[in-house]
Amino acid sequence: MRRFGRLFIAMAVAFCWIPSVGVECAYAQEEVLKADRAMTAEIVDRLPPHLLRLIEEGKVIFSIHDEKLRAANRMALTIFQFEVKYQLQVRTQLIDNNRTVRISLALIEPKFEMKHTIVLPTNFPIDTKGGMKILKHEFDHVSITTDPRLSRLLPKSLWFSETWSETFPVGQTPTQEAIGQKCNERISQRQVAFERFLRGQYDSLDGVSRNGMIEIADRKVFFESLYQMERFEKQEYPFIDKIKASLKSKKFQETGDHYSRLDIPEGVVS
Repeated sequence: MRRFGRLFIAMAVAFCWIPSVGVECAYAQEEVLKADRAMTAEIVDRLPPHLLRLIEEGKVIFSIHDEKLRAANRMALTIFQFEVKYQLQVRTQLIDNNRTVRISLALIEPKFEMKHTIVLPTNFPIDTKGGMKILKHEFDHVSITTDPRLSRLLPKSLWFSETWSETFPVGQTPTQEAIGQKCNERISQRQVAFERFLRGQYDSLDGVSRNGMIEIADRKVFFESLYQMERFEKQEYPFIDKIKASLKSKKFQETGDHYSRLDIPEGVVS
């Protein structure tokens, strides 16, 4: 048995989600860079303090993009993007005539940053009750991906240490690059699985509110249910064993005033 190598790598990976409208992930990154700063400043000036707090927490910016909204048949869209930063420790051993590699992978101290882009139409009527109703729904989306439970849960979901064997085809050399690709596949499985879970929570909000057109019957019950065991089981989250203990903890489930502060008082908008 021969040691093949050891790697210690720092990496950053960005994942984003756009509602099911056939828009590629690259769009989110592009729009974040090209967002209309004047529009953002105009909206921020008109928002009540409890929503301004959410803008800061969710690193929210606003962008005007009529074509994307028409394609989605939506009055507005909220796009979340999270960047994961972590270090990798990889140990490898060559066995079986140098074709099989035993890989030990540890993902260390994953940290994430969540950003949001709210896409609005040209001449968005922010100074109307209808405009504020649309914004409130989009901020409900942002609230899901700034939920304090997420900051506790996501690092636990992404951290892992695993050992497995990979057998390469005859004639293919198990290079560091090839081994790195196998490691990336394992890491990506967890990140994509959690992105899908978050997408499911956005879809659930759109379903119960009919894309913001009706009030949610019991907002407190709905939002508190989002990061509970039943949600992960319903979506068949594949790595639920990693987070079961956290999900059952009363302390973990505390959300404070995160959702209650989204209730816009009467008289804020004429």
